[in-house]
Amino acid sequence: MKRRIFIGVPLNDEAKRGVEKLVKSLAKKRWPIRWEAARKWHVTLAFLGWIEEKRVVEVIKGVHVVKGFKALELKFKGLGAFPDLLAPRVVWLSLKGDVTGLAQLSKTVQAALKSKNLPVEERAFAAHVTIGRIGREVGMKLRSEMGRQIKKLVNMDLPYEWRADRVAVYESKMKRSGSKYIKIEEY
Repeated sequence: MKRRIFIGVPLNDEAKRGVEKLVKSLAKKRWPIRWEAARKWHVTLAFLGWIEEKRVVEVIKGVHVVKGFKALELKFKGLGAFPDLLAPRVVWLSLKGDVTGLAQLSKTVQAALKSKNLPVEERAFAAHVTIGRIGREVGMKLRSEMGRQIKKLVNMDLPYEWRADRVAVYESKMKRSGSKYIKIEEY
């Protein structure tokens, strides 16, 4: 049996409360976005995808490398979108603060997993928290308009901050209603 696994930094309760306020205000815009639940908010450090059940223990052991890292002070900067603002599909919050430390943490975790021959997705690290997804049914004209509105919010300088002092191994279970994240282990 295979499990869909990734490593991330979860938001603490204070940061979640702040982001919840922001999402509530954005929801008033009535954009056709499926807002992610607060329990799913995290910064992805490494994505492994589908791996064999028996290898999950190796992932957990590989993530032990985070024990030597100090907590990181992070803040939210503003909105952004993947793949771009012309045709957004994913809406996210960018980060500022010790983003360099966060990138180094990601690099260290990925190297530890690769040393165990685990399949880490090769993608440049982007310090962000996904807060919403735009369905495929939304047309390009509306996507483009949302992208223009999101661009105005790129530098919001939000007052919400958090001390990133935990790293978690997650399983992502795919469902018709979207994915559900289950925390397997936390350091």
